[in-house]
Amino acid sequence: MLDINAMLLFARVVIAQSYTQAAKNTGIPKSTLSRKIAQLEKQLDVRLLQRNSRAISLTEEGRQVYERALT
Repeated sequence: MLDINAMLLFARVVIAQSYTQAAKNTGIPKSTLSRKIAQLEKQLDVRLLQRNSRAISLTEEGRQVYERALT
């Protein structure tokens, strides 16, 4: 069963376009956000976000999960 809270946190990171901004917006530590999304990726067995030192972007699977999280 999917963790609905992790889905919502994933959506918040996508909307904010950064873990740091999502952490500020939600009041949840960046490390917690990162851990929850990593757990969600492991649970779904897909990579949701492409990360580099400057930005994050959705993978194709991430886009599909994000659309599902919004409904």
